[in-house]
Amino acid sequence: MPDKDAVLAITSGSSDMQGIMNLAWEYLLPGIGKNALPPDDEALKLLNDKLQGLAISTVEGEDNSPNASSISGKTYIMEPNNLGIKSISFNFNSSPDVITINGEKSEQSFSVGYSSMELGSMISPQLVSREIAVSGAWDSPDKYHVKIVYYETPHEIEYTFQFNEDKLIWDTDLNVSFGPLGLEQLKGNVR
Repeated sequence: MPDKDAVLAITSGSSDMQGIMNLAWEYLLPGIGKNALPPDDEALKLLNDKLQGLAISTVEGEDNSPNASSISGKTYIMEPNNLGIKSISFNFNSSPDVITINGEKSEQSFSVGYSSMELGSMISPQLVSREIAVSGAWDSPDKYHVKIVYYETPHEIEYTFQFNEDKLIWDTDLNVSFGPLGLEQLKGNVR
């Protein structure tokens, strides 16, 4: 906005970028004047207090499941898929939980916090950052929900693992994408 001597940069994890732009035009643009605003210590204190209270939300649910011990340690061999994922295993006997994903080219393990975020790293070919914070909880005795936040970016991934005896259904949802927000559903079996 050369006429305002201003630049607006937005990094958003929203699928409604138009809504964000509408708010910028409705509130920010009219507030930009020709002269600098006078200092406002009260507003600065309110902003700093708000920033201190910000946190990434964790997954709500139970910390354990009666089925966790029978799932822990098993390797689920995935049906052929476009994501190149060959297998996945879970360790629910450790604290924190650990998930290991084997792909065509690499193996990745990460810890999953309960009511907290576990820090780690995970390769994602679409993202520049590898740094992640991970939280998980049981939605029901047979459904485990995991949230992965690439905290140096606006990107989040949510995994839902549905267990049924020796079968696994794995759904993946993204918070933002240039394509669909839900990825291919993966299915696997213990062998």
